[in-house]
Amino acid sequence: MRGLPRYIKRAHGVPLTCNEFGVYRKAPAADRNRCIEDTRKALKRYNIGWCMWDYATEFGVATGKPGQRVPDADTLKALGLTATQARRTP
Repeated sequence: MRGLPRYIKRAHGVPLTCNEFGVYRKAPAADRNRCIEDTRKALKRYNIGWCMWDYATEFGVATGKPGQRVPDADTLKALGLTATQARRTP
């Protein structure tokens, strides 16, 4: 991946985005969050936008039943976010 994002942006004048990434929630929590954090950091290093897949199912950021969901603090930390940032809307 070294240099490829910069090449694409320079050659074609388009920004890149990773529209989905995540780790199955049944994976060990420490491994899951390390993978999420590493992915986020690699995407940031190459100036690639990202979106976590998904909100509240097998790969989710939030846990709990519908109507009672709360952001998972460790997942938010791996994403470089806080609960306050997660609640903001544009």
